Amino acid sequence: MKLTSDDLMVVLALCCEGTLERAGLFPDRDVSSVFRAIKRIETKVGAPLFSRSKTGFEPFPAAAELAERGREISESLSHADRICSGLEEQLTGRLRITTTDVLLEHFILPNLAQFRREVPQIEIEFSTSNQFAKLWERGFDLAVRPSSNPPGQLLGQFLTRLGFVAVGGPGYMAADRGSGLADPG
Repeated sequence: MKLTSDDLMVVLALCCEGTLERAGLFPDRDVSSVFRAIKRIETKVGAPLFSRSKTGFEPFPAAAELAERGREISESLSHADRICSGLEEQLTGRLRITTTDVLLEHFILPNLAQFRREVPQIEIEFSTSNQFAKLWERGFDLAVRPSSNPPGQLLGQFLTRLGFVAVGGPGYMAADRGSGLADPG
């Protein structure tokens, strides 16, 4: 039997995610179907593709190579989508962005008017979540996340330094910090 592009996408999911549970988030898949797919793929290639442990699945070199082929297929499909939607000639279409609620409110929305003036043909769809989003599954085009270390399968671009401040009520700030309890009054 020959491998299919779907087989390569399953291998890619498990290589990137490391566990059946997280790879089970693969579109239209659950944990048991990912497990059965991996067993079927290993039967096709005639060798195990992953070492299994309590912590998850670690790809052998053959699995990493198959995952890279899956990544190429995903990128080719994305490129074909852009060609079909006319994005190669002019920027039009829908841009699907996933980000956190804080980043959307404080960093993205204040700059949205300028973006719309520069690229009025782009329709933007936002999804706010603090959960990990897998761009390689083609559910989103862009992820804006606070991170100093983006996942290896993604490209990270430094946008701005994020500040933070500790906030507390007057009673808390004046309380005896050694006890760990704030004065309720």
